[in-house]
Amino acid sequence: MKVEALPALEALDEEGWNRLLGGAGHPSVFLSWQWQRAWTRASVGGRPLHLLRVSDDAGTLAGLLALYEEGDAVRRLVGGVDVSDYLDLIAPAGLEEDVWQALLQQRAAEAAEWDLHAIRATSPTREIVPRLRAEAVPADVEVAEGEPPALVLRP
Repeated sequence: MKVEALPALEALDEEGWNRLLGGAGHPSVFLSWQWQRAWTRASVGGRPLHLLRVSDDAGTLAGLLALYEEGDAVRRLVGGVDVSDYLDLIAPAGLEEDVWQALLQQRAAEAAEWDLHAIRATSPTREIVPRLRAEAVPADVEVAEGEPPALVLRP
């Protein structure tokens, strides 16, 4: 799998984004292209986006992770901490682990912390990310319980 950083949501078409979301195991209106675009326009301001597009070996869209810069060396899921519920990776059901593996390999070179907040309790992300990170770099994932639940990946 290949990870590519895109500068804006408009770098991906609405139809392709929402088709990927439709095949996800845990789709949410807050992950739709329309919501992500509206929230970004209203809330991100001039802060950089980090839209990570994951494609399979054939070049087909296999996953998306929409992040934005929040302060020094912190990236958060697009959708806000208190505004949106059920934010997450967008990937087809059953491919989440492969997509996360590609994202975490790419992330290894980054110094930024990833704050993955508002992930639903039943999301595979809550099991996959801590396990994959523990295999690679023990003790750099904080699982913050409570509402909304969050995973914090330290550099």
